[in-house]
Amino acid sequence: MKNKPVKHHYIPQFILRNFLNDNGKLYFYSKSDGNTIEDYTSNIFMEKNLNKDEINHKDNPMWIEEELSYFENKVAPIIKKFNTENEIVLLNEDIFTLRIFLFIMMFRSKHVRNKFLRFNDNDIELYKLFQDFENAEDLWKKNLAALTQCKNINDIKKFKDINPIILEKCFFQFTQYYTTIVEKRGNTDFLISDVYPTIYYREVKNVLFPVCLFFPISLDRLLVLNYLDNDKIFTTDAIINKNISYPPKPHDNKIKSIKIEVKKIYESQVKLINKVIYDNAVEGVIVSNYDR
Repeated sequence: MKNKPVKHHYIPQFILRNFLNDNGKLYFYSKSDGNTIEDYTSNIFMEKNLNKDEINHKDNPMWIEEELSYFENKVAPIIKKFNTENEIVLLNEDIFTLRIFLFIMMFRSKHVRNKFLRFNDNDIELYKLFQDFENAEDLWKKNLAALTQCKNINDIKKFKDINPIILEKCFFQFTQYYTTIVEKRGNTDFLISDVYPTIYYREVKNVLFPVCLFFPISLDRLLVLNYLDNDKIFTTDAIINKNISYPPKPHDNKIKSIKIEVKKIYESQVKLINKVIYDNAVEGVIVSNYDR
């Protein structure tokens, strides 16, 4: 029996539900036609059978989607803490789960899949130096599947199913960025777009560099991955300031934990971040009742 089409969300519904309007739905603004529609989370930021894999999982082509759902269930309580608490304590295992989830969020997007589909022969040959795969989409799905199986940092290091080119990007995010949670001031809510996370580029040594990764987690709060040297490099940037760029603090060495303090940012800064999110969106953004 063939698998029926399934809606595969590249932004989990447990995050999208934090952007619901008063009717329990989402307002989605389309960049292509300028129209705003109201719809359920089940129909927004998804593609049917996006993660269906009939090459590597013939007996259960929905295996990747099931593993992603399992991973989301582990992360949902952490994101809930980020949205409800002002001081968040995370154990080492929670930190790893969160960070691998954030990398998966970058990698699982249909836009990233589409980039793989546009690979030329030279791109394919480069990746094939390190890994066997049938085509570019198979390459994407093989590595997405492998990432869902990583339970700790040692798994990432030893998993042969992760292509070294992708692995290097994953390690760079782990080692060169730290996590910040910020809360809005004023009436302007955070936007969330189909490009998740949204990357904020600035020029560093004459090269455009990803200095911040914006992960909106509710209308009120935003998770930011900050490049380690942001506070040293940028002193006059309108977005990057001490409320955005502050590292977590050690909390308890015995149980190996950190503490993240939620900082508030001014409405003017929220609007600048929203502009970055909107400008980088491909299809559109979710807007609140206030912004509609």
